[in-house]
Amino acid sequence: MALPVARRKLDALTVLVNLNRDIRAANSLMQSIRSTIRGLQRWIADLNEKKQLLLDALEKAKEPTLSDLLVDYFNLRNEQRSDWSGKAKLKCTVRDFEEVKRAVDYLKAHSLNTIEDLNTAISNLNQTTAPLRRQLKQNENRMRTIAQIKDAAAVHAKLKPIHDTFMKKNFKLTKEAYAAQHKEELDTFNKAVRTLMKLNGSTAVDFSALDAEFSALQSGSAELRTQLETLQPDVSALKNIRKYIDMVLNKQLSAPGGKTPEKESVLKKLNDSKAALEQKKSQTQPKESEHTL
Repeated sequence: MALPVARRKLDALTVLVNLNRDIRAANSLMQSIRSTIRGLQRWIADLNEKKQLLLDALEKAKEPTLSDLLVDYFNLRNEQRSDWSGKAKLKCTVRDFEEVKRAVDYLKAHSLNTIEDLNTAISNLNQTTAPLRRQLKQNENRMRTIAQIKDAAAVHAKLKPIHDTFMKKNFKLTKEAYAAQHKEELDTFNKAVRTLMKLNGSTAVDFSALDAEFSALQSGSAELRTQLETLQPDVSALKNIRKYIDMVLNKQLSAPGGKTPEKESVLKKLNDSKAALEQKKSQTQPKESEHTL
């Protein structure tokens, strides 16, 4: 009797170790995808505001396409390296060209031309990944529960003889002495009972049914992880495109908090031109008035 119980406990421990390893890997993948998508959604909201400011500043100018903005990013990167050595500049220019080409190819392959298109693509990606993440989380929680049930059942089977002996003691002093002598075992047994009642509804455990359910959940989770991994290239591509476009728009729009942008923005140029015209007009008005007197 002792050998099967010990073996069952070892099997339960092995399952827990494997489960924890799989869960850590899946959690890392889900956290990466979830964090990236949330960042993309926040960025799209901010991007729409920046786009509106830029369009207002340019008045009725044509909205730049995503490909145009990527070209601007490539040119901007070259400008930032104007004082670099020729070798270093060439190396980084080639790298930037390859990055932009991959981004442009992705946009063409997915027919993404405008910021609205990009917003739709990010929303669709989130709608695809969200239910996969939720189901994977549910599977992991249930697998963890099954492992806890099996572990508690092993403890229950091992310590039940001690508990049964305690329950058979009729004399108070004898029972109290036995309880004191086996306090740790009895406390552990009672904890296992509480766990089984909470998670299993009974101290009787159907190991065959739990093993079958665990195996099905494990297979399902592996499939879900595969689907999430398949979507990872899209997540990475959209994340990179966001970074490139951000750099261009942040360059063109004045930074918050009074920070001076590295290059004069389109909005500033328009404001400066308007101010210059008003100043010139105000200077010519007195002279015209003098001639009419």
